Amino acid sequence: MTGPSVTVARAFWLLLLIGVFFAVSVVAYFVMLPAPTEKPGASPPLVPRIDKTNYEVLISQEKNAAAEATRLAQVQYDASVKRRIAAHASETANIADQSANRAAEFETLSKTIYYLASDKVFDKTETDQYLQEHLGPIVEPGLQSLAKDVNADIAAFDHEVRRITVQLATNIAAIGPGVQPAPPRVVPSPMIAPEFSRIVARMGGKYADIGKGIGVDVLNKAIPRSMIADLANMCARIAFRLFGKQVAKVVVALGVPSLGPPGWILDIALVIWTGYDVNQERAKYRDEVRQAIKKQLDDADHQIASRAVIYFSGRTADFLALQTSIATRALEDIQKREPK
Repeated sequence: MTGPSVTVARAFWLLLLIGVFFAVSVVAYFVMLPAPTEKPGASPPLVPRIDKTNYEVLISQEKNAAAEATRLAQVQYDASVKRRIAAHASETANIADQSANRAAEFETLSKTIYYLASDKVFDKTETDQYLQEHLGPIVEPGLQSLAKDVNADIAAFDHEVRRITVQLATNIAAIGPGVQPAPPRVVPSPMIAPEFSRIVARMGGKYADIGKGIGVDVLNKAIPRSMIADLANMCARIAFRLFGKQVAKVVVALGVPSLGPPGWILDIALVIWTGYDVNQERAKYRDEVRQAIKKQLDDADHQIASRAVIYFSGRTADFLALQTSIATRALEDIQKREPK
């Protein structure tokens, strides 16, 4: 009977051992599991910020770019004026030739001498007026065209530097506390004038003069007109110097009642040229007048070029100062608005 009892006891202890092993394994499994963690909530999106130092850098970059564009505009339009002056200068020799030929024509010169005598006797200024009427149509169109073209360059320069300045203010306005700068808008051409006026008004009276209208005539129409008057007066002086004796003869002849219309120019010519080589005297006068007119036209070109250069230089300095003030004030405004 001992055989079956032993077998049952062994089976019991084997089952018990297996149960213990299983229980230990289950406990060990749960012990080895990682502790549960809480899932973090979604954090708000980060807004990229800019340091105060970076504001200054960004604004300085915009200001420097505007200053470079302004100086480039000065160089470009200064070069344009010089090209116009060079083109007119290439024509001055021909203009001087035509003017001298007209002044030395037999009838023109004879009347010039007559008017010189008449002005002396009757205290008039008909000589200058007469020469202006004959020389003006030859000389004046080129000078007026040059002045008009140079004024157009000046107006275009004014518009360009205003555009640059308005765009600078627009670009800087896109930079603000706590955010990256937004893409700046491009200011359309029709808005440049009102935008610029608004900027100048905001900056105060210091820049009132710079806010004057675009296209102010730096070279007004009086310049060509005054130059024609100078040319006429110069030719009259040359004629008086070369033909003083003839003028004196006409002064005496003006006391003769028969001297006058009709055919008075023939009578005057006989008085003037009797005893003189007409062609030789006319050639001498023509050469002097030609040289004098050529020099006067060259001086006019130089004067126009100088005025334009001075204008470009002065306006560039004014706009650079305005751009610096815009940048400085913008940085101050940003620093005041930025959260502490």
